Amino acid sequence: NLSYLKTYSLQPNAYSLLMNYLAHLSLAYPDPVLIAGNYIGDLITHKESNELHSELIKGVKLHRWIDDFSNNSEPLTKMNKELHHVVHKYAPVATDIICDYLLYLSWEKHFKISFAEFSEYSYRSLSDYSNYMPDRIATICRSMIRHQWLQQYQSLEGLEAVLKRTNQKTKFSVDLTLILPVLVKNQATFTQLFNLFYEDCKKQITKWISLQNVEK
Repeated sequence: NLSYLKTYSLQPNAYSLLMNYLAHLSLAYPDPVLIAGNYIGDLITHKESNELHSELIKGVKLHRWIDDFSNNSEPLTKMNKELHHVVHKYAPVATDIICDYLLYLSWEKHFKISFAEFSEYSYRSLSDYSNYMPDRIATICRSMIRHQWLQQYQSLEGLEAVLKRTNQKTKFSVDLTLILPVLVKNQATFTQLFNLFYEDCKKQITKWISLQNVEK
């Protein structure tokens, strides 16, 4: 979704680091095709979208639906406001990133499958459908699997590393790691807000998928 880059003044090569992979992949679970299509939603260019394999189109549509839903989510808007005073217009970027960390903390609330099992399932799904992806994205996908990017959200140290890498990709100077003290101080509230958003999002996705099936 290239409008995402434009909105937050990110350089064109930034999007591979900014997508909240864990949240997006988990919302597409357990459909492996949706997982693969959802994964490439922030990576694909307009030109690549026009040439995309039909198997992945529904997943890309789901990814963009999730983005729109997130942008209009009251709980996430509240989180943005709490972060705005330290990172200003990059608050939505910071919120997207910490949502993966908050999801990991709340994992057992939302899933019966363990986080480790889910991660392996996601990597396997992405690998199985990587041949359907544009070559450029397939290369990023293989790197994600090899380096196990989903595991970086299991700790504050991993989250800090993600924020530091994202700092290097922003057009304007910002230190996203400044959100960490705010996150620690408000972790209980942020977790509650995230869970409200996530539960609502899951319910709405079930309706969205049913509607897509009806429209086939």
